[in-house]
Amino acid sequence: MLLSKTTSREDGATAITVMIVLTVLLGFAAIAVDGAAAWALKRQDQSAADTGAVAGAIFTANRTKAQAMVDAETEIIRITFATVSPDMTLAEWTTEWANCADPNKPARFVEPPNSKCISFTSNLSEVRVQTPIIPWATAFGGIFGVSQLDTSAAAEVNTNLISQGGVLPFGIPGNAANETEICLKTGANPQNIAPCDGP
Repeated sequence: MLLSKTTSREDGATAITVMIVLTVLLGFAAIAVDGAAAWALKRQDQSAADTGAVAGAIFTANRTKAQAMVDAETEIIRITFATVSPDMTLAEWTTEWANCADPNKPARFVEPPNSKCISFTSNLSEVRVQTPIIPWATAFGGIFGVSQLDTSAAAEVNTNLISQGGVLPFGIPGNAANETEICLKTGANPQNIAPCDGP
């Protein structure tokens, strides 16, 4: 009889241990699922900030300052909306930009009239984009008291060339080329190499 009581007590202990281990494993699985989704959303935000900053730099080229800032701001909001695809309309996304804040913005940047998260240097040579905070509902985080994660990203583009030489990335407006080739000037005495007929 003593043997059966001991076995019964051990069965209860095993059940409790299994439940604790399963709870811990499910917790790790929940963290993995929500963490992977949050990381993917953060990467999407960073892509939006990067693309928006480059678009803003292109839109400020050869424009008067006031018009350039307004045009660039509109284009940045449009491009980030297309990149992030938030669960809202473009008008709602534009409102998010109007209510946005960029606490880490360096002092050299000034804002256009409609958003504090899009900014330019006074000579329009640099563009900074800070995406609005996008809330994301967690799938399993609510079990641990985390029902929402917030993501945002920032990017800066500088259009000043600091030095010559090497291969530099550059942006070219879509209407800058005839057919499929663009001739770029390199150095003080560029050579005319076909199909280019001049510097």
